Amino acid sequence: MKIRRDQSASRVDRFTHWCWRTLAIGVFFSLVPLVSFAAATWQVLVPNAVARDSAVLAGLEELRRTAKNLGLSFAKEAHPEGPKLVLSLTDSSSVVAQLGKEGFRWYKADGELRLEAGTELGLAYGLFQLADEVATTRAMPSGNRTLSPSLPYRVLEVGRLVPSTLQGPSADAAGLETFRRRWRGTLVRALRHGYNILRLHATEDFVPWEDPRYGPRSVAYRAYLKAAVEMAHAFHLKVLVAGDEFIYLPELVGGRTKTLSVKENTVWDGLAKKYRRLLRSAPYLDGVSTRIGEVIPYYDFRHFDLIHAPADSPDPRIEERYRRFLWTMYRVVVGEFGKLYLHRTWVTNNWEQHSVPEIYRRTFEGLPTDNLLVAIKITKTDQWYYWVPFNPTFGVTPHTTLAQAELGSAAHGSGLLLDFPGFWFGAGLRYAVGKGARGVLASVTTNGPGQEAVSYVFARLAWEPDRSVSDLLLRWLRRTYGDSAAPALLGVFRKSAEAIRDGLYVRPWALQEWNPIPHLRVRTFMFGGRPLFDHGKGHDRFLRTLYLQAEPWGDETLNDLDRGLETADSMLVAFQRVEAAIPDSSRRARLDHDLHHELVLLRLNRAYVADILRYFRYKDTGSSADRKALARANARLSKELRFYKRYFGAFDVRALEILLSLSKAAVHDLPALKDSLRSWPDEAEVEAWFVQERQRYKTLLAQTKHPHVVYHWKGTIDGSDLLTFVGDSVHVEHFLWEYPRQAEFAALGSYDPDEEELVIRVRRGRGTVVLVPGKAKRGVAVYVEDPAPGVDVYDFEVVAVKRPEKTNRRR
Repeated sequence: MKIRRDQSASRVDRFTHWCWRTLAIGVFFSLVPLVSFAAATWQVLVPNAVARDSAVLAGLEELRRTAKNLGLSFAKEAHPEGPKLVLSLTDSSSVVAQLGKEGFRWYKADGELRLEAGTELGLAYGLFQLADEVATTRAMPSGNRTLSPSLPYRVLEVGRLVPSTLQGPSADAAGLETFRRRWRGTLVRALRHGYNILRLHATEDFVPWEDPRYGPRSVAYRAYLKAAVEMAHAFHLKVLVAGDEFIYLPELVGGRTKTLSVKENTVWDGLAKKYRRLLRSAPYLDGVSTRIGEVIPYYDFRHFDLIHAPADSPDPRIEERYRRFLWTMYRVVVGEFGKLYLHRTWVTNNWEQHSVPEIYRRTFEGLPTDNLLVAIKITKTDQWYYWVPFNPTFGVTPHTTLAQAELGSAAHGSGLLLDFPGFWFGAGLRYAVGKGARGVLASVTTNGPGQEAVSYVFARLAWEPDRSVSDLLLRWLRRTYGDSAAPALLGVFRKSAEAIRDGLYVRPWALQEWNPIPHLRVRTFMFGGRPLFDHGKGHDRFLRTLYLQAEPWGDETLNDLDRGLETADSMLVAFQRVEAAIPDSSRRARLDHDLHHELVLLRLNRAYVADILRYFRYKDTGSSADRKALARANARLSKELRFYKRYFGAFDVRALEILLSLSKAAVHDLPALKDSLRSWPDEAEVEAWFVQERQRYKTLLAQTKHPHVVYHWKGTIDGSDLLTFVGDSVHVEHFLWEYPRQAEFAALGSYDPDEEELVIRVRRGRGTVVLVPGKAKRGVAVYVEDPAPGVDVYDFEVVAVKRPEKTNRRR
């Protein structure tokens, strides 16, 4: 088996460079193939009515670029002879009635290929589809085609307009021009994939604030927003601004930062005020979008959980809270401004409105349907595809629903493994459409071949939900890897979902539904407890729970994992048979890397699960046979760990190392290990130490008249991290969930360790922030843990105070 040390092939942004010339009446474009039709010069006749339309020009440029990549070229002048592609914008009522505002058709007539539509947008979609046809078949189409989108609402997630910074973007002419060039690439991508609505993130960046920092910042962001919307409208696309609720600055709620309650009108008035401000200052927006099931704050913005925050008795039910939120948003967005309102029902569990039809019904019944779109994930839970049911809340009420698809494989690899879930999403979309869904909400992911492929396929399914996934995938493979390799790679991509489902998921764990892959998430093998403090005791308990779920089916579990390994091995063999036929060397190298990585990771996963089973079985029985079995499992896990870390290392494997240290100790001396586990601190003891440390910091700060700040750190925390401050730098050792973001750090002074000691002063943060003595050889180590779902902003200082013994001595 070949193993590459090089990293995945760099992605080339094909959309950042563009050029087009203004088309005058009668100017002809032509395509000349090198092989298929070298003797014929294709001319493209562009009618005057669309010669300057941005979307049509983008489609023509796509056709020209595709032709150039195939060795074709444009003629500079018109020719009386030769085949022609004639664009036709018709106002015929029969054609428009047949095609709608977005449909098109091409057909042969009088020796010409004619592309006809009732609108400029329809022509643009037709040109992009035509370019796709040429890229796939290496020829102009020989047959007729009529296509209109089956689903009228096709929403594309596009993230932030510009990177998020505390200062905000520079709104000068040069910055805006650079942005426009990049944003045009996003608009082209939307047309290429057939989307018609763009969903932008970070509402708070655009809301006008009275705050001296965030007020001017929002002005700069709105300059970009206005430019983006104007360009999108020129492409006939709509734009929504999206955000989590309730994220705010204190000015919206009378300057308060604490003790908000859903039973107070202040909160709901502040929510309405926020969107009135936004839509008054940005009337060009087509609407807004929200979710309230996961609130991710940033910088100085505050957040309040409208659904789960405690309230005085009688505490409003989830449905009551949710309905008030929806009515507040609807009355402002639709009632006052006549805009489109898209609401995501997502929540970070499977027992509320997102997943339970009865709660969904009680929440949405009676809510108006005009201008309201409700986005529901196809998955009943998060973005795990395999072993997870489809969402049962589709079709419960008559509201217009969108099927949301998180196409990126973040839950199990972030694109580092070949994983094509297109067949799962194809079935899921047909399920949602059968329940009445009239649109989709998705992104275009490019982090790996499987994600690129599923982005292409799902976008096509949004137009034709009943289209064969195999046919669409084969089209993408032909244009990406060439005709010779495509049929074999069709089997490889099809098998990838089987390899991930059988080789990475563990069926007894997966069937619990949330979380179906509890030992792995986002490139991290998960561990329990707090290894920094409990020496692995918490991980031992976490794994024992998993072991007990799998133990009755131990042999079957390992057989499943072996089947996944066999599938991954067969994928690699099939690829190696045709890799020489793939003309694109970077594509070939990336797929080669991902297939090798997948096989090695599944091998590692199998060794890990086997070691879990053998470790706890030996702990339970203490038998000589089980000890020998555990020793063999240790040897295999050690070997696979060394191999993986040497050649890949993309996944965090600390959880495996903790288990290996425990299981090796068990083989060496099981009674001694059990004594150690009993002596190590448990969760309650660690929590008690956290409380003790917080109280000690508070006491020392109160006793010191003039404490001085040594370090200041601010950023988002989700899970747990160890931050080590050395001089003016920060080293982050990430443990669980998401990596810290929007981090600000400042080294503000020094301290005398003989006279002073360090404490933590927390300015903001709902979890734990403690110093970890002796952890850092140089500098200061701070452990930060956020136990609640979602993200919180942490703002804390490392402060020097007088040592108590020094203070007492002077007294």
